[in-house]
Order: sequence, then structure tokens, then C-alpha cells
Amino acid sequence: ASFMRPRAWRLLEEPPPLPPTMSVVVIGGNGFVGTNVLKQLVKKGVPAVSISRSGTLPKQLAKEEWAAAVKWTAGDATEPETYAASLEGARAVIVAVGSPPIPTSDLAWQIKMNGTTNAMAVEAAGAAGVGRVVLLGATCPEWAPEGYVKGKAMGEAAAMKFVEEAVSGGGAEDKAASSSGGGGGAEEDDDEEDDDEEEEEDDDDETIEEPYF
Repeated sequence: ASFMRPRAWRLLEEPPPLPPTMSVVVIGGNGFVGTNVLKQLVKKGVPAVSISRSGTLPKQLAKEEWAAAVKWTAGDATEPETYAASLEGARAVIVAVGSPPIPTSDLAWQIKMNGTTNAMAVEAAGAAGVGRVVLLGATCPEWAPEGYVKGKAMGEAAAMKFVEEAVSGGGAEDKAASSSGGGGGAEEDDDEEDDDEEEEEDDDDETIEEPYF
């Protein structure tokens, strides 16, 4: 699911020119989905940063030209202090952390990998003043293990809290604009027609399946 979506999702479709410092950060960027998101960002000319526990370019991407344009950094999703510097001045954060719903997996481990990691990453983005967050989730099948389901619910709850705080408090987007040098605070629509266009674009959004990381 994506949150603050109309503007954040357009980063992958028709991104405007961005200054080098306004990057899009992908937490879990060396996973299957994360690397494909990074590839699309680079193709669109968007400065991209990957955060993963290893912090290195995946071996299978060594010969991919686009991968050289990504800034590969190390950080543990459950330890925000390890990647806080990479979030500073970011235009958006995409959270692509998770583990597959393996029935034999330990309950606590599944909750940590699919819930704690995502929740802490979203909270770290908010604390850094990032105005847009995209959380990649999944539709849980009936056979999905309890830990997987609870973990996904935890991540989504953190994302909804991020939205609520942005709406009620003037928003993370205000803080993001301030921290990145924007003097006008949150972006505002020029007229009602722009609002209608954003609503139509939101209807066309596609669901992103769960990243296996």
C-alpha cells in the first residue's frame, strides 16, 4: 500500500527534475522488489539511495549499468541511527523490507521481519521530516502464518499513523520542505482542477506485491 500516494507514486511515472540532494531512498533496496524500484528511479533520472544491511551492490547487478548510479548504503531497519543520515533531505522514502510467508517460520521472527522493520523504517522517515512514504505490502492469503499477518498489520498501522500525524500537525511534508530548503512549506495545489487530476491518477495506481528480501 502507498501512503501520501498521489504525489509519491508519480515519482515512478513522471518525476520532475530534482536537485542532486533530493533523493528517493529505498529501504530494503537490495531485495527483488527494491532493486527493481531503484532501476526505475534511475531510468527516470531520480537520484536514488539504497539502504540494506550489507550496504553493498548485489552481485547479480554487478554488470548492470543503472546500478552504478545508485548510492548503496548500509543500515539496519530496526536501528534507525544507522541510516538516519541517508534520510536527511530525502524527497521520499520507499519501504521494501519483508520476508516470505513461510509456514515453518518462527512467530516472533516473522513479526520482526514484516512488522518491526517496516514500522521503525516509517517512523524514522517521519522523524527525519520526510514528507512522502510508500510502504510495500501484501494481500495475506488464508494460509499465511500468524506472524506474517501480524507483522504486515503492524507496518500498515505505522504508515497510517504517519498519515494521521501529517494531516493533523501540519504534516511531515511541511518539515520536509523546511529541511530541504523549501520556503513555502507543504506543496499546495494551484486550483481545483489539479485536485481532480490527482484523484484520477490515484484511481489508476497499481498494487505492488510483497517484496521477498
